[in-house]
Amino acid sequence: MVLEYSKVRDKQYFDEFLNVSLFAKRIKKNPGEKIRGIISVLHTYVYISLILSALFIALFFLGNGPVRVIGSVGAVAALVGLVFSLALVMSFSLRIKEFSNVIEPQTLTIDEKGVRYEYASGSVEIKKKELACIVINKHSVCFLPKKDDAPIIGTGIEYRNKILAGKDKLGYASIITDNTVVSDRKDNKVKQVKKEKKNAA
Repeated sequence: MVLEYSKVRDKQYFDEFLNVSLFAKRIKKNPGEKIRGIISVLHTYVYISLILSALFIALFFLGNGPVRVIGSVGAVAALVGLVFSLALVMSFSLRIKEFSNVIEPQTLTIDEKGVRYEYASGSVEIKKKELACIVINKHSVCFLPKKDDAPIIGTGIEYRNKILAGKDKLGYASIITDNTVVSDRKDNKVKQVKKEKKNAA
């Protein structure tokens, strides 16, 4: 199976793929884990830092003695965390924008030997025996190697059906986790509940 493309990639794909790359070790242990985009994860850290900052600042101004010291130390730590989180959001946002604007010939080959991704300046390959799992998420299909320091290969969700169509023939069925099936079931269940409520009304 050979997938060829040369187009502007979806920002949501890179957002999700970067999160998979950062937390690959955890995902390999639980491929069925719901994956969010890295920006969404970092926004959570920003909100937590904001809440902690407000809490410790309040302790500093309202507390006395040791409580005020705890408030001042905690506020400094929380504010440092807030600045760091905001810096990461900006950094990853710029990387995602940069990646999504790259238009170059790319080829993804999936066969009995393994998975090979070729682009203008090089290539990445994961042998079949070295593949830990293939995880299909909302915006991406990711091929994760067993070695933690090995590169991950990914492609857009638009190739999901083609990859699934050849999974048995190529011998990848046992290591594929399709998380979109769970999402589809949840969406259908929500639609069914809404339809039943509408009919009941």
